Amino acid sequence: MITFESHIEPEQLELYAMGRMSEEQSVRVEEHLLLCADCQDQLQEFDDFLQALRHAAVKVPTVQPSLGARIREFFHSLVPVRPTYALGAVAAGVLAIVMLVPRPEQQALGTYAVNLESTRGDNGIGVTAPANYRLQLSLDLRGIAERENYSVTIATASGDSVFTTRATPAGARLPVLADRPLRPGEYWVRVSEPAAPHALLREFSLTVK
Repeated sequence: MITFESHIEPEQLELYAMGRMSEEQSVRVEEHLLLCADCQDQLQEFDDFLQALRHAAVKVPTVQPSLGARIREFFHSLVPVRPTYALGAVAAGVLAIVMLVPRPEQQALGTYAVNLESTRGDNGIGVTAPANYRLQLSLDLRGIAERENYSVTIATASGDSVFTTRATPAGARLPVLADRPLRPGEYWVRVSEPAAPHALLREFSLTVK
């Protein structure tokens, strides 16, 4: 666990700099960075290294400053020489501003239609869809008890929910717009009863590449 008395492990700083840390972990790292000059300097080294790698690539993408860089830039503008006595005075104000800084969201490349069909059993036939697209799903409801609406969840192979909504059927199909782009991986699209405890009615395998 990250505390103000200890420093962030280099592996954690590297994950944060590369944007591969969960939202909850990122918040803890950012709270620590506000008050730890040593960790700020180490994060800057990681950022510099990543920037050097990007510029060495054949195609150099346009990279916006990382959230860590924006925190440090704003922090240094308030406390140029980082005196110890000033840290406590500005930490609360800086933390409030950090909470308002929007995190860049994954941009969808477009909308892709996916038809998920059922087999003779309870589960559906798996299909493949492209990554980073909004998915216009059409789920097969044949053989499922009719309801005014259904609960629909998209979960990773490990069971983590990444999208949940309510959807109204159209005949024997259930149209669902998954407006959150999915990263490459294996997913389950689950149709459940609308009321708690949301008994599972059918699930479809979905591969995103």
